[in-house]
Amino acid sequence: MQLITLAKFSLWLLISMVIDTAFTGTPSSAQPAAVTQTESQTVSMPISQQNDETSTPEPRRSYIGVGATIGLSEPDEAGFQTGLGKGGFSIISRAGLTENLGLHTVAIFGDKFTGNLAFTVRLPVKSGESGSTLFEPFIGPGVIIEESEVSALVSTGADIPLSKDFTTTARLNIGFPNGNTDVGIIVGLGYNFKLF
Repeated sequence: MQLITLAKFSLWLLISMVIDTAFTGTPSSAQPAAVTQTESQTVSMPISQQNDETSTPEPRRSYIGVGATIGLSEPDEAGFQTGLGKGGFSIISRAGLTENLGLHTVAIFGDKFTGNLAFTVRLPVKSGESGSTLFEPFIGPGVIIEESEVSALVSTGADIPLSKDFTTTARLNIGFPNGNTDVGIIVGLGYNFKLF
């Protein structure tokens, strides 16, 4: 008899707690509710912060800027020398087509205007801890254009990101105009932008 009474009392207590929770939205005991809410906030905060940390913006793979070309070649026997071999003030750029493919260009303003365009492959070297890019070596074939002459070119070097907005570059361009070899080193600073 006592067992039946105890079961009825337990059932009545359970039903009253369910009804109380349904109408108030919280259990009848205030202390567990506060603990549950605090625990929920504690768990949700790191998840939100983690999402903010892991969501990184898409990198800006293109830039345009200014620099200088340092010519390393002497004129040939006929006195011919391109702007690449002689050097001069330069406008530099990179157009990032994909993560690893791009166009590196240089416009050299010296005694004569000389344009260099190379289709390059780049392999970013990243930090193991943060995953940020340390520098981006590149190499590729291209053309050197001066007046009406178009000749073969090879370009290699590295782009070094300084910040989200700026990249510095150092390149070695080797051109082959008229059966000769013109060599120039290009250094410069570019402003990053998103092309695609």
